Amino acid sequence: MFRPLVVTLALGAAACGPAPAPRCLVPPAEEAPTPHLAAQAWLDRLDEGQRARAVYDFDDPARTSWSNLPARLVPRRAGVAVGELDEAACAAASGLWAALASADGRQTADDIMHADDVLAAGAAPNVFGFSSGAYHLAVFGTPSRDGIWAVQLSGHHLALNATFRGDEAAHTPSFWGVEPTTFAVDGEPRAPLERHRAAGLDLANHLAAGDVAEARVDRPADGILRGAGQDATPYPSPPDGLAASQLDDDGRTLLRRVLDVFLDRLPDEARAARAAALSEGFEDTYFAWSGDLADDSADAYYRVHGPAVWIEFSFEPAVAGGDGLPHFHSVVRNPLD
Repeated sequence: MFRPLVVTLALGAAACGPAPAPRCLVPPAEEAPTPHLAAQAWLDRLDEGQRARAVYDFDDPARTSWSNLPARLVPRRAGVAVGELDEAACAAASGLWAALASADGRQTADDIMHADDVLAAGAAPNVFGFSSGAYHLAVFGTPSRDGIWAVQLSGHHLALNATFRGDEAAHTPSFWGVEPTTFAVDGEPRAPLERHRAAGLDLANHLAAGDVAEARVDRPADGILRGAGQDATPYPSPPDGLAASQLDDDGRTLLRRVLDVFLDRLPDEARAARAAALSEGFEDTYFAWSGDLADDSADAYYRVHGPAVWIEFSFEPAVAGGDGLPHFHSVVRNPLD
């Protein structure tokens, strides 16, 4: 079992960084609003200056130039910081994200954001501007039922993109990372990417036990092959690793579990559509891994590559302000986008 140091988070303003965010992404359970109506409701709650920074043309380069770096390294991040939102705008943001992510996805995003407050508390001074308030929401195009438009939430260790065209929705690319990997909020433990870590390493360990050399792959030099700013990086052809059709029954079950934990972040309708697409291409979905599979590894890596899915999960070295243990980066893409 992975046993990182538990750090308790006490929310409060961190020196040299933006104020922590209100809890905008975890609304009470209720029926999800229609995305374009939820987006417009959020925009309507912003003041004139915020609205000018929140809305972009759909083709604006900012839509594809998202970054997972901390605030001080991305001084012109698109959109309005969550920490700027008043109570009404925060409530509207909750409605927007209820339309764009499942309860699991919203909780995961919220935990990742608040992990930055742990980093802020441990950094002296907070030169990178770690803060749950430094995550930005932006809308690209005009929210509508029939047109094409998009919404983006981006910040340190988190970049979520959702694009809508009529009844179709694409929730890629997305970046999910966290440091520290385990902490506590108001005494409640948080480990937002533990299931994703465990699912991939369970399959990697299963293959390692069978000495299946074909499943090994070289770890990308930057930890993630197709992360931020890497839209033009080609997908490996042919895919690395072993296809589902080459796995034994246990391996196939474990690969489905990897796909499921990432699908769980999507709202119901989007999840059903993606699950159908991944099921159709399952036999040609490949898994590959590299590195040391020990719990405290700082170089483990796994990848899933199928006709309609690309997942990378990477263990990264600790940074200043954390707990000294490795942390996680992951990215989800759709090669068909």
